[in-house]
Amino acid sequence: QKVHEDRVKAINLFNDEIYLVQEKDSRLIFKENDIFQGRIIYFQKYFHFTGNFCFHPEKSHKYIRYEIKLIAKSLNQHKKDLATTEKTLLKANIKIKRHEVKIEKLNEKLHNKNSEHKVAKLNQKLKLLVEEKENQIKTMQELKNKVSFIKNDKIKIEGNKQINALINRLAYMNLKWERSRQIDITDIYNN
Repeated sequence: QKVHEDRVKAINLFNDEIYLVQEKDSRLIFKENDIFQGRIIYFQKYFHFTGNFCFHPEKSHKYIRYEIKLIAKSLNQHKKDLATTEKTLLKANIKIKRHEVKIEKLNEKLHNKNSEHKVAKLNQKLKLLVEEKENQIKTMQELKNKVSFIKNDKIKIEGNKQINALINRLAYMNLKWERSRQIDITDIYNN
């Protein structure tokens, strides 16, 4: 985004995180709006580049941004699914707490009643509430498993696979372009 004398303001295009990276030769290496691949490490209170970069030509920027947007769209959908599932999980947790309060009240009533008919009715209500609570617990466990699956498998693992595959593909395209300048760049940077 910005190039200063001794630092660079860089943005991760996959998640829009902004880094202020220390780089002595920043004016020699970078210019604004460059799209490049590189590694950033955090060392002694500052971010630093590892020194290996893969700069993509300006004509490829539109293609690269489109590919990144596709991955981001997929990850955003998983994040929406996660939010919906977590909201459902929260509602299930509230229902369980309500069932626990009702069960507690019924148990208090059971201890205070002497009539067999009333005790039988209360026991029947109590049995139904306990069954509903157990069903809610099963549902809640399924929701917890789904949340874990979305977080770990969909967002972390699958998302990182998509990102790494694109990064590797772009690096290969750049290498191909560097080695054969007579090929049009649009013939290299495409699916």
